[in-house]
Amino acid sequence: MRDVVDQLDLGPFLAAYRADGHGHPAYDPKTLLGVLLYAYATGVRSSRQIQRRCIEDLAFRVLAGNSTPDHVTIARFRVRHEQALAGLLVASLRLCAEAGLVRLGLVALDGTKVAANAAGKANRTLAKLDEEVAAILRQAKARLKAEAAERQRRYQQRVAEHAAAARARGKPSSLPLKPRPRDEAANPNAAANTTDPDSRFLRTRTGTVQGYNAQALATEHQVVVAAGLTQDANDVQQLRPMLRAVRQTLATAGIAERPATVLADSGYWSIANLTTIPDAPELLVWPAKTGRTGKPRKDGQPSESKSDGLRAAMFAKLRSEPGKARYAKRKQTVEPVFGQLKEQQDARRFTRRGLRACEAEWKLLCGTHNPAQALALHPPPGSRGDRCLRRGDRRRPAHRPTPSAAQSPCRGRLPTHQQSRQLAAASTRVLSETG
Repeated sequence: MRDVVDQLDLGPFLAAYRADGHGHPAYDPKTLLGVLLYAYATGVRSSRQIQRRCIEDLAFRVLAGNSTPDHVTIARFRVRHEQALAGLLVASLRLCAEAGLVRLGLVALDGTKVAANAAGKANRTLAKLDEEVAAILRQAKARLKAEAAERQRRYQQRVAEHAAAARARGKPSSLPLKPRPRDEAANPNAAANTTDPDSRFLRTRTGTVQGYNAQALATEHQVVVAAGLTQDANDVQQLRPMLRAVRQTLATAGIAERPATVLADSGYWSIANLTTIPDAPELLVWPAKTGRTGKPRKDGQPSESKSDGLRAAMFAKLRSEPGKARYAKRKQTVEPVFGQLKEQQDARRFTRRGLRACEAEWKLLCGTHNPAQALALHPPPGSRGDRCLRRGDRRRPAHRPTPSAAQSPCRGRLPTHQQSRQLAAASTRVLSETG
């Protein structure tokens, strides 16, 4: 991870700090960035857990230079540099391109639902909000009435003592302001989440989730070349934005190659997606089962649907031998990426709130996935992964690197107090030997 950070451009991070010598010295952004990237790569995203790992975990202590930034510093660093952290997706693509892992002949697009940092029970309709507001107003009105009665009592007592002075200081009461007229009436059935108003109530295969629709476009080597986040419940409107995003990401990364074929499931099927996107690559999209197939006519014959020709052409392409071979790769390109992000990096729920912040966090997760995938495909010489690849062992090391599994007797579990002291002593020796 330190080698990865050494190759990154830290200009956007350093530009946010003042250089006039005023204020308390800040942590080196290079140090915090290394700790944060390693934490995201190992599924540790809570700032309090990262703080604890910087005390107990040998790998975190080495990356932090034996310093212990508190959780407030880590959280503020993540908020302050959210756009620079989101830009690490482009930097990770550059590193993967240098390793020869960005092959864009065939890419796959898919979406997954990620829970927001909000509960579904926090959704409120307009009627429910009006009811709650009315209850709050009734309580406030009763309290204000009691306070006004007490003030009036004290005022009457003061008037009795200083009647002349009170009449001199009296002021007429102002008229109440009238509410401004509304141009349109609110939808009484619309609901909003009071914790994260940008999140949406989404349906999944296993139920429902209060969150966002996360998009990713990955290569055959499971390298994410474009990522995005949307509030839409389905994927049908995301094909055009993701194709635009992959062009922008590759151009920013300095990669001239463009995707030749894009694989997508039936959620992206629509006539507009297949016919109106300019300069689109070859699209292999499985036709959706839903949609208008034509109402039967009076003579018993079904009427033709506008998409019948497109469906027939797409099925002919997908059922051919080359089409079967190419579309079968979709389940081994983008689907494992979501599995690694959710299971290994614990990206089932965002830690931040708001569409802009969650999109930056999603891109940071994808940006930390790419170096880990490059390390899994090209492990360092002499490592366990290198030995497995040399002997052709299919039991390759897990995608998720286990912190301190090689050095710690806790074998990846949270260490006990005695093991923490042993780790602290070992890390102090390592840091003293390395200077």
